[in-house]
Amino acid sequence: MYLYLAKSLKDEVEVPVIGCNRLNLTTARVAVRMGYCDFVGMLRSFIAEPELVRKYEENRQIDIRPCVACNQQCLERMFAGGGVACTVNPYVGREGSELEHLDCGKRILVIGAGISGLAYGAKAGETNQVTIWEKDWGYGGQGNLVARIPGMDDIQDYINYLFRQCFQLGVDFEWNREGRPEEIRALLASGAYDKVVIAAGAFCGKPDWPIDPHALVFQAGRDDLSGALPGSHIVVIGGGYKAVQVAQYLYYQKGRQDKKSEFLKEFAPEYYDYADNIMKWSQCRISILAPEKRFGTGFGRSIRFTMLQDIKQKGIRVIKEAVVTAIERDAVRYTVDGEPQSIAADSVILCEGYRKNETFLFEDGVGDGRITTIGDAKRPGRISEAVADAFAAAIK
Repeated sequence: MYLYLAKSLKDEVEVPVIGCNRLNLTTARVAVRMGYCDFVGMLRSFIAEPELVRKYEENRQIDIRPCVACNQQCLERMFAGGGVACTVNPYVGREGSELEHLDCGKRILVIGAGISGLAYGAKAGETNQVTIWEKDWGYGGQGNLVARIPGMDDIQDYINYLFRQCFQLGVDFEWNREGRPEEIRALLASGAYDKVVIAAGAFCGKPDWPIDPHALVFQAGRDDLSGALPGSHIVVIGGGYKAVQVAQYLYYQKGRQDKKSEFLKEFAPEYYDYADNIMKWSQCRISILAPEKRFGTGFGRSIRFTMLQDIKQKGIRVIKEAVVTAIERDAVRYTVDGEPQSIAADSVILCEGYRKNETFLFEDGVGDGRITTIGDAKRPGRISEAVADAFAAAIK
């Protein structure tokens, strides 16, 4: 995104110019060939994958671990006075440490093919036979939602990388297989698996306010938000980074719906008004009801301001210190400083009160220490925590 600066400088000076910032091998090649710069500089990419050049020269591009430009463990730690680490490369900062597998030849079952489940399989699969059960028909979990936000497609590259690593190691995947506690107990008791890793993600806590049975209410992390939600007024309840990301994602999803509108305008203009009346092509309004005064918590200080600026530019309305009192059929009631208010809502998405997946709560002693919980299923967090959990579990 800053190559134009390198190009404008290169046009004026005799010395070589280095172009930088969020470049990967593909964009680096294009930059040099197109004459935008003489050299390319990559820093975070080499933190994520120190063998980037070697793997490229050996034609192993699919094995290059991609940087997701999250700043969570590099810049954020530096800003806080700490040492450099990496979200996607757990070896950074541990050079010289003994990080050998303690498990070899074990049969391990992983519940969930989200980022933590894939990251675990990509490491434990080096010395064990790993099987991953996923309740859906694809991998990635909630990471797919974030990856669909424009500008965050690097996360999809990382998810695909993890899946490829698992596949190359012979990790078995069983889709549409959710797994239940009683089933897991039976499998461990029968000796079908030596260990079980719970990577089933997090859920929103059940709200304590009344909800009209006819209201369209969805829970982020549980319900599928990939389709266009009904209506033109969408309300997101929550004030953390997940609420911001869900609002960004929904804005993009509604934009995709506009393509249908544009299609009708071009190829069937005489039916546009009729279709618009039925399908509600009107501009979607997305609002966020945040319970606290500080909004967008959970983002690192290097990207929080860009996220808040983004939703402002998109016209996403944010109402702070909003205490929800009820969800009605077509509205959400709330108070601000004790004053009752309401906002129109055709669809409501709950993003507040994330907690670990209580579906897989086992009694003490069950599994004799052979059950491990990682990622959001252990405690909701960011990608960096999910990967760190997975790596630690795989080498312990």
